[in-house]
Amino acid sequence: MPLFWTLQFDGIAAPILLPQDAAFLAALDRCIRGWAYRVSEFRPDDPLDERPLCIIEPRPGATYRAHSRYVDGALDGLGLATAICVILADLSQHYSDLDFGHEFGLHCAGLLLNDRAIILAGEKRAGKSTLVSRLACDAGVEVFSDDVVPVDRSGTIIGLGLAPRLRLPLPDGASVAFRAQVDRLLGPADDRYGYLLTPALAPHGRRAKAEAFIILDRRPDAPAGLHHLAHDELLQCIIARSIAGPDGPEAVLDAAERLASGMVGLRLIYSDLEDATRLLHQAFTPAGTPTQAEVLIGPPIAPRSAPERREVPALDPSQRLARQPDTAIRLVGGAAFLWRPGDAMLWHLNPAAQAIWTLLEANATATEIADDMTQVFPEVPLPQLLQDTRQLLAQLCDEGFILPAPPGVRRT
Repeated sequence: MPLFWTLQFDGIAAPILLPQDAAFLAALDRCIRGWAYRVSEFRPDDPLDERPLCIIEPRPGATYRAHSRYVDGALDGLGLATAICVILADLSQHYSDLDFGHEFGLHCAGLLLNDRAIILAGEKRAGKSTLVSRLACDAGVEVFSDDVVPVDRSGTIIGLGLAPRLRLPLPDGASVAFRAQVDRLLGPADDRYGYLLTPALAPHGRRAKAEAFIILDRRPDAPAGLHHLAHDELLQCIIARSIAGPDGPEAVLDAAERLASGMVGLRLIYSDLEDATRLLHQAFTPAGTPTQAEVLIGPPIAPRSAPERREVPALDPSQRLARQPDTAIRLVGGAAFLWRPGDAMLWHLNPAAQAIWTLLEANATATEIADDMTQVFPEVPLPQLLQDTRQLLAQLCDEGFILPAPPGVRRT
């Protein structure tokens, strides 16, 4: 049996189990600022006061397997940075669930820009992690979080002290200066993600009242511009990214309404990373100096229609498919999402989609899954079930959540 260490973070009763590997612990420690923890040897016969938050197992080939209380099933074949991502994601979510003086967490980034706090949100491929990392290279910036931001009743955001994660490789349009900064500051990394060990990382517990909630809207060849968000759209954006806090999901609506009423909502349209960075610095000048925000912010502009989900051809119904080993269902406030470590909650699963994902555990074809689904949804004709199943599987394949099963693998 592998030897483990127990990590106990201040304020968190649930332990984390890590392999007894000094290099792994040192890599994790480099990604944390100001959040004290204790390390002890884990003995299998020692009682635990609470179920572990997550367990990281060593695997052959310098990879890891992760078990999380928020994830349905194990995540296997993880590189170093991706395994660290599981730990930090679990810490962030668990902190949001507990009562540390905040009301709920947001799947967003939190920054202090020239002493003025802002919240950044983005859909998939909006470039949020890249923009946060780019801003973290500038003077006058503190990073509170790049993934989950706890927010209190007054709109104050709370820093978690967890290093920003950067998707690798950098986009083609990244500047030479930004690439040089990433080379200098890059910490634990694998072929998917790296952690930016920036001095701009705010320590755990740092607080600041947020002034603006900004939705990132990346469009080809679009000049950088800030536009007001209507109150209803701002409220919808906050609710869509909320994690139920210590008072439960029923309290989120009221908390989101207070948050939306206490800050300005903006849409940042951009294509060039450097242009977006310059615009944010211009709009959020240091407190006490003349601001250009009102001059720079334009009227509301509609989001692009269906920007994230593109149509893909339905898969061959006889194609045998398997789950990606690093993808699983993550549970947040009673809702289920498909998740890969390092990604936001990209895919909300309704009951039918959850059933299909469960059936994929056995490396199934669309035809086999549709046949099984007739037992769950007997009122839906089989041809309709097959068509819907093929389309969903095609989208999951296009997103990288599933892949063709290896030759010779059959359903068991």
